[in-house]
Amino acid sequence: MLFGDRVKAPADILDVELDWSPLIGTDAIAGSQWEADSGVTVAPLSAASPKTRARISGGAVDTACAVTNTVTLASGQKFERAFLVLVRAL
Repeated sequence: MLFGDRVKAPADILDVELDWSPLIGTDAIAGSQWEADSGVTVAPLSAASPKTRARISGGAVDTACAVTNTVTLASGQKFERAFLVLVRAL
């Protein structure tokens, strides 16, 4: 499953929501962790199964930073997916 790239300006504060339902079915998200390459800041907002949310800020013009969300399910399964945040002068 791929989550599409996001485009933002350096001053933008971008909320993202990932829908895990196609992958996890009726299983529940028990935990969610977010990580980002240096250059952008990612702050978790919520993990209400089957969706996770985070707020992304910062970044330097003409950079691409990977943001990764790792979820652990009630069944014990763990999944990790990433997308790029493209920082542009908009």
